[in-house]
Amino acid sequence: MDGFYEELRETTKIKKILTGDMVRTKNQITNWFDRYFPEYAKVFKKWDKKTLLWIIKKYRFPILIAKLDPEEVYIEIKKDNAKGIGRKKIKEIIEAAKTSIGITEGLKSASIEFDYLISKYEKFTDDLINLDIYIQELIQDCDETSRVMEINGLGLNTAVGLISELGAISQYKSPKQLSKMAGLSLVEDSSGKKKGKRVISKRGRSNLRKLLYQCIVSMLSHNEEFQELYAYYTKRNMNPLTGKEAIVALMNKLLRIIHTLITKKVKYDPKKMLNDIRRQEGYFVVA
Repeated sequence: MDGFYEELRETTKIKKILTGDMVRTKNQITNWFDRYFPEYAKVFKKWDKKTLLWIIKKYRFPILIAKLDPEEVYIEIKKDNAKGIGRKKIKEIIEAAKTSIGITEGLKSASIEFDYLISKYEKFTDDLINLDIYIQELIQDCDETSRVMEINGLGLNTAVGLISELGAISQYKSPKQLSKMAGLSLVEDSSGKKKGKRVISKRGRSNLRKLLYQCIVSMLSHNEEFQELYAYYTKRNMNPLTGKEAIVALMNKLLRIIHTLITKKVKYDPKKMLNDIRRQEGYFVVA
C-alpha cells in the first residue's frame, strides 16, 4: 500500500500545480477583459460564461460586437449546438459594447494574446477534469478517504490531501505520531521572549501542517462542533488560549479524530467531539 499513498501524494502535488496555473491564467484573462472590454462585467458576473466566450472568440472586440444583430447571433450560436444561451444576454452584451471604453489600438497583438490565454485555460480545465477522474479511480477502494469525509466540513479534495500526506494511518499506534509528523508536537522554546513557553516544533511535513490549518479555518465556518470547541478554548475560565493556539489545538484534535475513525473503524460522532468542554484540560491538550 505504500506505493498507493506515494501515488496519491504525487497526484495531489500535480493538481496543486495545475490549480495554481489555472488561477494565474484566469487572472490574466480577467486582466485582458479589463483592458479591452471592461463593460462585460455589467452583463456577466464572470467572463467564463458560454455566451460571452462564444462571442469573444468569434468577434473579439467591442468595436465589432457593437455592430452585431442580437437575433442573428442567437441563431448562429444555436447552430453550434450551444446550450444555456439566452437572447437577453446577447442583446445586453451588444449594447454594452456600443459604449465600451476598452482599448482600441494594438488589437492584432491583443487577439493573439487572447487566443494564447484561452487555449491555456481550456487545456488546464481538461487536465484538471482528467486528473480528478484519475483520483476518483485511485481512491475508489480507499476506506480512509470516505471515513475522513464523514467529518462535517471536509470534502473530497481535502480528504484526499490529508490521506496522501498522512499515509497508512492504521500503522500508527498513537495520534501523537501523526502530530509529530505534522510538526505539531510541543517543545520548550529556549530563545527570545517566549523562553520557557511550549510551542509547536514545526519539525515535520510543512504541507501537511498547512493543509490542517486550512481545514480548521474552513471548518470554523462549516462545522458546529469545531466552532463550539474554538469558543470554549478561547473563552474558558482556566487557561484560555489565544486564537492561534486554539487553532493548533483543533489541528491536533482533528488528527486524533481521523486516527480514531480509521484505526477503530467507527462513525464520526459530533457529540463525542464536545467532550473537551465537559472536562478541564491542560495547555494544548486535546481529547
